[in-house]
Amino acid sequence: MKNLFTFLLSVSLIFGFYNQHLNSQTIELGNISNAQIGQEVLIPVNFEDLSGIAVIKLYITYKTNVLTWEQGGYTNVINELSTILVNSIPDTIPGQNILTLQWFSFSSPVDFPDGKALDFVFTYQESETELAFTSLSKVQDGSLNTIDVTFINGSVSGQTGSDNSVWSGTGNWLEEQYWSNGVPGSETEAIIATGTCSITNGANCKSLQINNGAILQITPNNFLTVNEYVTVDGELSILSDETGTGSFIHKGNIDINGDFNVENHINAATDYLVSSPVMNINAGQFTNAVISKYIESDGTWMELAGSDLLTGGSGYLVDAGSDETFVLNGDIFTGDITCQGIQYTAEGGNEIWPEGLNLVGNPYTCAIDWDLGAWNRQNINGAIYVWDGYNYLVWNGEIGNLTDGIISVLQGFFVVANNTNPTLTIPADARIHSSNPVESPKDIKSEYIILKLQQGDMSDFTYVQFDPNASDDFDNDLDAYKLPGSESAPQVYSIPQNGHNLAINVFPKDKNKIVDIGYVANTASDNFKLEYIKTYTYFDTLYLLDTEDYTKIYLNNDSIYTFNSDAGTYNSRFKLYFTKITTVDEFSPDKFNIYSYGNVVYINSMEVIKEATIDLIGLDGKVSHSKMIKNLISSRLDFKGLKGMYIIRVSSGGNGYSKKVFFK
Repeated sequence: MKNLFTFLLSVSLIFGFYNQHLNSQTIELGNISNAQIGQEVLIPVNFEDLSGIAVIKLYITYKTNVLTWEQGGYTNVINELSTILVNSIPDTIPGQNILTLQWFSFSSPVDFPDGKALDFVFTYQESETELAFTSLSKVQDGSLNTIDVTFINGSVSGQTGSDNSVWSGTGNWLEEQYWSNGVPGSETEAIIATGTCSITNGANCKSLQINNGAILQITPNNFLTVNEYVTVDGELSILSDETGTGSFIHKGNIDINGDFNVENHINAATDYLVSSPVMNINAGQFTNAVISKYIESDGTWMELAGSDLLTGGSGYLVDAGSDETFVLNGDIFTGDITCQGIQYTAEGGNEIWPEGLNLVGNPYTCAIDWDLGAWNRQNINGAIYVWDGYNYLVWNGEIGNLTDGIISVLQGFFVVANNTNPTLTIPADARIHSSNPVESPKDIKSEYIILKLQQGDMSDFTYVQFDPNASDDFDNDLDAYKLPGSESAPQVYSIPQNGHNLAINVFPKDKNKIVDIGYVANTASDNFKLEYIKTYTYFDTLYLLDTEDYTKIYLNNDSIYTFNSDAGTYNSRFKLYFTKITTVDEFSPDKFNIYSYGNVVYINSMEVIKEATIDLIGLDGKVSHSKMIKNLISSRLDFKGLKGMYIIRVSSGGNGYSKKVFFK
């Protein structure tokens, strides 16, 4: 009996140790608590007791207003992870992204050393965020069995600083020698006592007091966040030049007894749509400039008198006689702002300006995000329009060339009312720090294509999007009108069956689609370029037809089409054809994970396929490569020398699965 007891105890200890060993398998993110604004931070990913691993898939959420991740933002990778693929994709939650890490080694599972596996590289903006693993994160062994791993979240927060610190002297906010108790952080009561303090990067503090005679300046493209109250007895100035404007967000009360100045730099070479973040400003503040407002009912502009007030949340057209930096002085708008004077006139507007078009404006001393915060939009369409100097940038909440729907400080923008009694309230929680330039649109999950018309150094964009909630008619929440650009700029748009031309044209997911594309040429040229930028569609074939000589261009192979044109408007020359290849019996998409990296295609099956045929198909429908694989569970195929879009087809027993891949 004693021997039996000893044996059972030994077995119990062995299994207890074994279970403890299994439970100790962890992937842990680091915690950073002293990040400096504008500086690089490294978030370590630590492994413990990971052995016999064939698959690692990590999905990590983080807030984009706190951290910025650039493509290739990881370093210090251990050898065992040398084949990882890391990317950041937008989450369905506004202001949040998902960082993805994928790694596979089916043929020879790996035992990882304990300790740091790699560092994710971010730029810290402000505030704090958790880096949290989602439920999609998993680790698998060589048989694709999920291993019980504990995922431990990480976090990033900025320097809290001392309780209080006093500035004396002239210099940069980050220069510690001018502060009595260190550079302020998020928990510091900051006092600018004497001299001039300039913010030339980013800064934050708990509260801010500027004493009489002292000056605080926020230089162009830099920012300050104050988490609680602000008292200005001296001077606070937001500076502006040809590169941009400073940004200021306060989250508590503000008491202005001294001077609060907001600069607005205007270039005489172009008109601007502007908005004032300062109360009780009249048109005469823009000296030697003509200020006009847009009249919704008939699509015209009306010049303002110098004594006319500029109301909060309204937009105005400024035509300056010379390059000038205007200074707006006074109290600033706070809290939610309801735009005044928004109207809807049935059959209003004119041939080129749609009915219901209203010019509103950003009322704050910082940028705002059309997709962030508690916007109140009653009878207002989903798209916005921002003038960039020669064309209108557009955003419908998902796609467009107005980067991420960010409306800059001092920026006026158009919205479209679609019925009587329209209301638009801009929320204070839409405020962000951003000096976004005009960039290419972000990658998102929606299915769409982009066409770019280039003439000289000027260009224009049009979008065709596919959404199951769309109709073939104009959809208020999805479609966007084409607003006219300057007479010197090229224009491109899609032409609906009825109504105004469209910058964004959204359709349901039909099997086939033909879209008419129109354009405006400001001058005759033999060097117009119509470029297919990128695609996220379920269509396998996409081509452009030039009806002038019936040239057919397969856009997936030839993305740029150069053509001649006389000056004028052409609404029947180009047609876009979309077609989809379909098969009768399809494998479930959940069965496969297929992706490309460089010229290598990785095919991973969730179960063993006894005999599978792998075909590589060009967009002309021809099979360029074919291979039969037995007992398919994981395969790595290298297609050296190929470029462009292809279709990978996995077939077995009358079933098939297709996935588009792109080779650079």
